Amino acid sequence: MIEHFFNYLNQFWFVHRLIFIDYPNYLRTEIDTTIIELLIQCLWKLFLDNNFFIRPAFILSLSLFIVSFIRSTVVTSIVSRFVQNGIVAENDARKFYECFWCFLCHLLTFVVTWIVVNSNNCLLDPKQFWSDMNRQSIPILYGFIFAFKTSFYIDSTYSMMYVYVSEKMTPIYMIHHMTTISLLILSYMTKNYLNGITIIYLFGQDTLLMQFSKCIIRIQLQIIQRNRNLVRRILFYGFATLWMYNRIYRYPLIIIPELALFASKNFHLDWSILGYILILLLWIILVVSLFWTVFIVKIVSSTLLDQKDIYHLDVQDSEQQQQQQQQQQKKRQQQQQQRTKYNKHE
Repeated sequence: MIEHFFNYLNQFWFVHRLIFIDYPNYLRTEIDTTIIELLIQCLWKLFLDNNFFIRPAFILSLSLFIVSFIRSTVVTSIVSRFVQNGIVAENDARKFYECFWCFLCHLLTFVVTWIVVNSNNCLLDPKQFWSDMNRQSIPILYGFIFAFKTSFYIDSTYSMMYVYVSEKMTPIYMIHHMTTISLLILSYMTKNYLNGITIIYLFGQDTLLMQFSKCIIRIQLQIIQRNRNLVRRILFYGFATLWMYNRIYRYPLIIIPELALFASKNFHLDWSILGYILILLLWIILVVSLFWTVFIVKIVSSTLLDQKDIYHLDVQDSEQQQQQQQQQQKKRQQQQQQRTKYNKHE
């Protein structure tokens, strides 16, 4: 454990040095243009070399249309039947619809990414991440993963912003979604396929369990409703375990260092500035994960020490709950001030 802890610290220092010291020094000494000009040149060359990504853009647009269609018709129809047959309560229909849709999407991507990650031994041999660098075309399965996952996040972001406006999208959730979309697109453009797929695989495990738990507790079966809080506890503790292992341990120790090491040895590559941006995006995802970990630890500690019920099975729900509590507290303070002011006038 102590050795792993020091490895953890060393990796943090290595990546920090690369981002804030080594690469900026390289840009100052080796590159005559500004960072913006270098980025534009790099993107322009990538677009020229890949025929302006016309085919991937068309596939992504088609995938987004298919995802939106399935979500709005097929999944809506299935959930409506569940409500009609008494499987899901009518007042839970909207929430169940969202959770069920997310569960199906994460289940599909988890199965497909599991096949890719295990067939390429990505986690056992991270150097496999760079085996795609010389590919002339992306494998169909890889393309499906990137197109589907990117479409899912775009559709989810749009729904949270414009469809379900009653449920305010928190700033940190927006940052996570926009960073993830950028990361997926940039990983595809730089042929960083296996790295991106491995991240989807690692992060998909806890998310899949989370969405499953949010679905199962809304099923109107007596055994589930009778033991609802016990089911919540078991699934939430499983989710928290996967979260800590994959997002806080494996992700910083396997994914980020491998990309940083590759980037440090290949500053001369035409897309080195994009590799630098990739590392920054990976770090943003890590910071967001650490931020949400605070909420998870609070929930776990409160339920273990105080035996409280677990009402919130999502870090976003917890974040929204905290914001609501702050707003209510602020409102009470304003009311108290108004009463005090009124009493003084009296």
